[in-house]
Order: sequence, then C-alpha cells, then structure tokens
Amino acid sequence: MAGSSYAHRRWNRSGTTDADQPAFAPDRGLSGDIGNQARLERIAGQQGAGLAPDPSLRPVARPERQESGSLAPETSPRPRERPERETFVDEFAVEAAAQAVLAVVPDQFMPEAEANVARILSRCAWEFIENPHQVAYILATAHWESRFGHPKYSRSESLVEDHNAYRQRGDGSWSARNHVTTARAGAPRYSHGDSRESLDLDYWDDAYGGRLGNQRGTSDASHFRGRGFVQLTGRSNYAEMSRRLTDEGFTYFLDGVTWGRPETPIDLETHYDHVNRSPELAAKILAYGMMEGTFTGQDLPRYVNDRRTNYTGARAVINGTDQAAEVAAIARRYERVLNDAWPRVFWRSFDPPR
Repeated sequence: MAGSSYAHRRWNRSGTTDADQPAFAPDRGLSGDIGNQARLERIAGQQGAGLAPDPSLRPVARPERQESGSLAPETSPRPRERPERETFVDEFAVEAAAQAVLAVVPDQFMPEAEANVARILSRCAWEFIENPHQVAYILATAHWESRFGHPKYSRSESLVEDHNAYRQRGDGSWSARNHVTTARAGAPRYSHGDSRESLDLDYWDDAYGGRLGNQRGTSDASHFRGRGFVQLTGRSNYAEMSRRLTDEGFTYFLDGVTWGRPETPIDLETHYDHVNRSPELAAKILAYGMMEGTFTGQDLPRYVNDRRTNYTGARAVINGTDQAAEVAAIARRYERVLNDAWPRVFWRSFDPPR
C-alpha cells in the first residue's frame, strides 16, 4: 500500500465533492460506489446539491480539524443524524490509519490483511463512522470472523467458511466432526455421507439447514454458509442485504460488470459468491450491517457510542455472546491505535452547509 498512487477526493454529507488530485486509481481498492460518477451524481441529486469538483484541480488548504460532534446515543436513532457542518473525509489520513492498524495485526494474517484493512477503513470512513471505538470493534469482528481474508486452512478459499477435515472410513463412507453442530446442544457432532460429495452436502445441511431461511435437504446451507468479512450466513440474510444495498444505491464492480444498476441489480441469493469474491462488497456488508443492526437486530451504536464502550455486549450484533471476551480484547488492541489516528480522518467546514 505504501507509495501507491491514488486520489485525495473529499466527499461530504451534503452531496458535493472536492477533488484536489487526479481521479482514483484502480489499485486503490476503495468501495465500489466511490469514484462512480453516475453514483455520485445520483446522490448529489437526492441531496439537492450539485456535483462540483474543482476543474482546476488546485490544492485546497485543509482548515484546522474540528472536533467530532455528538455520535450515536445508547439507543441509536435511525437514520443517523447529520452534523451541523459539512463533514469531509481525508483519504490520506485513512491510509495513515491503515498503516497504524497493520502494525498490530498478527503477522499470520498477511498478506491479505494488508489490502483488506485499508478497504474496511475506507468503507468505515465513507459510512461516516466517526467514533474510533466503533471502528475498532468493526475491525475486531473482521479479525475474528474471517482473519481479514486469510484462509483458515491451506485448502480454504478466502472469505468463505470452511469445514473440518473430511475422513474416509474403512467401509468407504465419509465422516467429519461438524464445527457448527458440535457447539449446539442435542445436535449430532459428526456428519456422514456415502461419498465425499454427499458428505459435503450433509455437513452444511446439518450446520445450517432449516435455519436462517435455508431450505433443508437442498444446497442452500452450502451456498449461504459464512462469507465475507463478517461471515454473512443464511439465505434470508443474503436476501435482506440485497434489498438494503439496493435501497442504499450501492454499487460494486465485479466480473466486468457494475452491480447495483437497474439492468444489473444486486441479487446475492443468485450471486452468493459475490460476498466473498468482492472485498468492496464484503466491507460494505460488514460496516453497514453492524451499524444498522441487520444481522441480529442489535446495532453497534447501542453498545458502543460517545457515552459508553461495551465491547463485550457488542458481540450481540453478530453472534450473541459467543467468544465475546476474545473479540472485546481484540477491539481494545485496535482502539489503542485508532484513538489518535481515526479522528484525523474527518474534518468539518467552517461554514454550515447551505
């Protein structure tokens, strides 16, 4: 990431953008809708503001950074309130924050973390998540759930939940200790199949069949297993995220196609593998889903806001109380570097938006 060429575009909540460098380079790895001219114009139109980059591309002096205003309260309202002044994102400060975070990311998560930490932080910035403790917990979740994209086993696919080892028995059948049902009271600890292929179907059906919108006895549980940075699971969650991202006007680029347009709608039930194949999409699902409470009905600002930081309770946003203390400890590690680095990402104009 160091030394990469990319733009310093400042996007603000009122729908206008200032550009004081050339346009984003493809290697920047920002979320899919940033840099999409049609997307920016559509947002600007919705906000009643014009898209007005500086045609001369002259540098614009950055004023003294203003302190962030009030963040989400304990029981966060929706939608989140707009600040009294325009809020700008400094992409160079996002990059600096990513470098600070990478200094405390485990070495074994490299090289995937090197690119994906920057993607996640860029998405948090463009979601205007200003509280560094919220960002720390979002990073901790990606760390715990998906190792920032580093495969769990040598055979594993990045950002896709993998099974325990499959073993062939003496009679030719196959079995595996199921990593999901083992922790479920009254559920079988092992899955079985006459062949490796049938075991794979039964393994995931035992884990997630008949749950989260998955139809038992089908390939649903395998298709809609955990994917992406947050390990999105279950057909109903894939369908819900498709609807929400469409309503948001989000777009992402994959396989030569810009998804999220009328002719190429976001359909994660059909294209479930997009969640793991597009890191930009995965970062959006992670940050947006945690802030809005789409996974469990519990949103992150309920537990982490400007009045309190309850990292242990925040595990309910993803998975009840499962491994809550471990994820909280990881969040505190990232908090220590973000407390200084993250406030530098945002600054406000001197004059209120017109």
